[in-house]
Amino acid sequence: MPHTDTVIIGAGHAGLAMSRCLADRDVRHVVLDRGCVGERWRTARWDSFRLLTPNWLSRLPGWRYTGPEPDGFMSAGELVGYLYGYARSFDAPVSPHTLVTRVEQAGSGFVVHTDGAAWATRCVVIATGYHNRAKIPEIATGLAPDIAQLTPAGYRSPSSPPDGAVLVVGGSASGVQIAHELVGAGRRVVLAVGSHTRLPRRYRGRDILWWLDRIGSLDHTIDGLPDPASAMAEPSLQLAGTAEGRGPDLDALRRGGVRLVGRLRALDATRAEFADDLRDTVGAAQRRLDRLLAEIDAYAAATPGTADGPPDPPPAIAVPAGPSTMDLRRAGISAVVWATGFRPWYPWLDVPVLDACGRIRHRRGVTDAPGLYAIGLRFQYRRNSTFVDGARHDAAYLADDITASRAVGVGGAVDSYDVVVVGARAVGAATAMLLARKGRRVLLLDRDRYGTDTLSTHALMRGGVFLLSRWGLLDDIVAAGTPPVRSTRFDYGVDSVTVAIKPTLGVEALYAPRRTVLDPLLVHAAVAAGVEVRFGVRVAGLLHDDSGRVVGVHGRDRTGAAVAVRAGLTVGADGIRSTVAQAAGAATQRVGTGAGTVIYGYWSELPAPPAITARLAFDGLIEEKPHHALTHLHAAQLGPLVEAVLRKQITGVDLKRLLGVAPPGGGLEGVDVDPQAVGLQADQVVSQPHLPSGKRPPREVQRLGQTAWHRPPGRDRATAHPSAVRGASGGRASQPAT
Repeated sequence: MPHTDTVIIGAGHAGLAMSRCLADRDVRHVVLDRGCVGERWRTARWDSFRLLTPNWLSRLPGWRYTGPEPDGFMSAGELVGYLYGYARSFDAPVSPHTLVTRVEQAGSGFVVHTDGAAWATRCVVIATGYHNRAKIPEIATGLAPDIAQLTPAGYRSPSSPPDGAVLVVGGSASGVQIAHELVGAGRRVVLAVGSHTRLPRRYRGRDILWWLDRIGSLDHTIDGLPDPASAMAEPSLQLAGTAEGRGPDLDALRRGGVRLVGRLRALDATRAEFADDLRDTVGAAQRRLDRLLAEIDAYAAATPGTADGPPDPPPAIAVPAGPSTMDLRRAGISAVVWATGFRPWYPWLDVPVLDACGRIRHRRGVTDAPGLYAIGLRFQYRRNSTFVDGARHDAAYLADDITASRAVGVGGAVDSYDVVVVGARAVGAATAMLLARKGRRVLLLDRDRYGTDTLSTHALMRGGVFLLSRWGLLDDIVAAGTPPVRSTRFDYGVDSVTVAIKPTLGVEALYAPRRTVLDPLLVHAAVAAGVEVRFGVRVAGLLHDDSGRVVGVHGRDRTGAAVAVRAGLTVGADGIRSTVAQAAGAATQRVGTGAGTVIYGYWSELPAPPAITARLAFDGLIEEKPHHALTHLHAAQLGPLVEAVLRKQITGVDLKRLLGVAPPGGGLEGVDVDPQAVGLQADQVVSQPHLPSGKRPPREVQRLGQTAWHRPPGRDRATAHPSAVRGASGGRASQPAT
């Protein structure tokens, strides 16, 4: 049985992009395909088919279009040639005419059975795409047998359907293109229109995909959308690969002789029943178009030189009244073309990763089965994940994950450390670094790959900047191009107050580095301090000794191999949905909802102003003035506010009301603050007042921070509380809470 590290199933654009990324990382692999390179593009497209995306938007890892028509649209045959050239450019290890018959788990890897040999492999990447089987509605079974039925994969040209009129079901790209071609060849056509996304081929002098690429619409991620489920169900594009400004939209089809009707909802032999929803469907598509064009117009107004002309939206479509029923035989209908989309189909996949609808359960292409991946899925992570151009992002991500899982190499042995920290983001990496600098042997684990981004506030307040400076890392933040924030403006409706950032404790400015800058920097600093870091390890639970005391963690790496780590102290820095906190039984101490929010963004090609101004959309902190409306206070202000109140730099703040507890003695007397213990990195607060008497502060104050440290009298072991929302576990004070 041949063996390789990774088997890629499918030699289309996604499979080849995956192959190139693995080759760049020296991962041994093979690409299996039932046919040749680009088989589905070659055999499952009609003769006049062209890509919906312009040629320049066919970028692949290490490859791009260099022909004479960057704004043209490749035919299916031209795309196959493009992919063949790509495969030859890096000598892709494609095994053509190899039909995969079964994929099953075997030990810590997989066996991929084919009609020839069976492959043993550590990882499998399913690159057969989302569009691998035509989706035909169940009502099709009620159609009279003498009326032919076709799908876009079986349609080749206007001569494919038998003589007579044709009912095309589906108003997205395939449906409108086939209807347009049929009516252009003199065939009578009825088009049953379902949900779709109306787009002009060109707008303001440029291709619509140029605009979508420029405004970032194609790069929207599933994590960044308010309703991922709705995004996954977005109607398909009503577009065609043509240089015409409008293309074959519904209005052009109607004027060309196509009869428009509502959604087909029932079939009984030759009797078809249509929904009375055509006006609503067209109206919804128009509203989506209007919103998009308004976004483009706003971008064009803010970015001079991008538009090649004035706004030229296509006219609204005058929708005629359509019939509710139709006798297909009397209407001369001889064939139905089901342009109703596609569905996933994996009859050879013998691994339990499919949901009830037959779709692969995954997170950015990483499935529940360690070592099994998928690429080319609808909205896999970005909106353009199914586009030729979108595969490059997903392929790089999966290749990094495969490489990281191969490098973990923890096996099933039980390792032992002084401290294990779960979560290699800012809090976890910083905690690991500080412990290692004190001479502790520290292991830092993270389930993700190195250097990934995360949705988070990026603003570092004074305490966070002070700590980075103290740790010797601020210069690296500045060197990465992070601009200083020297003033803050607070807006109160009609009033606005600008507050200069006053130099204090050696901090002359605030900073807001990207998490892709801050997190890796802290990881590097942790490694330099002696921390051992392992990415691609998913912690599943805690290890306990015979007395029930937490003594480490267990989980699995990306290959599925068991991981067990013993440690004197276990720290959970794995977020508000912390696996460690849940396993420790950490109780929720306080639940609240924010009355405000922070909106932040990044702009390129703008001149740098002399002072960077941060606009904060919540009730702010104005120095030297009393405050009574603290209910809207953002968590990112908590640490500096506590420090300022305790130092009496700010008056008029009811600390008991703010914290929910009274300070020791009922007031501020006798309370000192160690500024080195007050730090902040946006939503990761570290705030711990210290008592000169050595007494423990109130438990509620201990729990303010994401990682709030205290050393109880008479105890030799520190206790780490997991997070502000989880609170401390209910465990013994003499053992690690997490």
